[in-house]
Amino acid sequence: MHAPPEPDRPRRRPLRARIVARWPHMSEALVGLDGQLVWVLTTAALILVLFRKFGGSTTYETILRPASQITSPYLSLYGDYYWFGTSFLMLGFIPLLLLLPRRFRPTNLGLGVGDWRFALKVLVPSFVLMVIVVVVASRFSVFWRYYPLNGVIAHEAGLFFAGRGEAPEGFLGRFATYEILYGLYFIGWEYFYRGFLLFGLHDRLGVNAILVGNIPFALLHVSKPFPEALGSILAGVALGLFALRTRSFWYPWVLHVSIAWTMDTAAIQRRAEEILSGPVGG
Repeated sequence: MHAPPEPDRPRRRPLRARIVARWPHMSEALVGLDGQLVWVLTTAALILVLFRKFGGSTTYETILRPASQITSPYLSLYGDYYWFGTSFLMLGFIPLLLLLPRRFRPTNLGLGVGDWRFALKVLVPSFVLMVIVVVVASRFSVFWRYYPLNGVIAHEAGLFFAGRGEAPEGFLGRFATYEILYGLYFIGWEYFYRGFLLFGLHDRLGVNAILVGNIPFALLHVSKPFPEALGSILAGVALGLFALRTRSFWYPWVLHVSIAWTMDTAAIQRRAEEILSGPVGG
């Protein structure tokens, strides 16, 4: 004899129905409430608050640094190492874990290879165009004094490439570590906006999901040079469309980090020219 079939498990009621059952007078206010949107957007807000509050270099420099580093001339550099690492963890890895149960397949998470042929057709001309923009921008002090983000690395790199004496011992190791961790920083940054928010919201909002994530993306550029802050609005939309078309966040990351490394290189070169022509601030 065959065992009787197990009864179907009752489906869990939608979030709106559960809330209305508990608070009946909320029914009109909750029209259109979507559990997935609530989950993604609420956790995104929480992550951003925690990252801004505890993920920056100031947290390391004032709270977490060991006593031996208090007087170190590289304390700000260690703080930036911490900042880059927390970006990778808090904006990249943790959001991935939160999205994983709902979007198990890599393509649904934005982690897949996606349409790599199309991606290459866009990456190469986009990078060439942005190199021209970056080289021009780096001639202005508002940019070359801002990049690289760490003032100690910027000054030592300027001295090193200007050839005026030797940079402090261990500079090349510090510089390589800084730029590698800078790349990890952008993995977290890009995955949060072009992975977690974009792919987490897309099946509910469609292409409009790009615009939702673009608001905090633009706001977090406010401290950047003003032309870059304004440009981030268009850049965020373009990167979002790129991720959506290729079904992968990796290609926006490659483009973004390549431009960032190019800006650092161009700014250092300009800084070296200033050092050779006269005194320049660190």
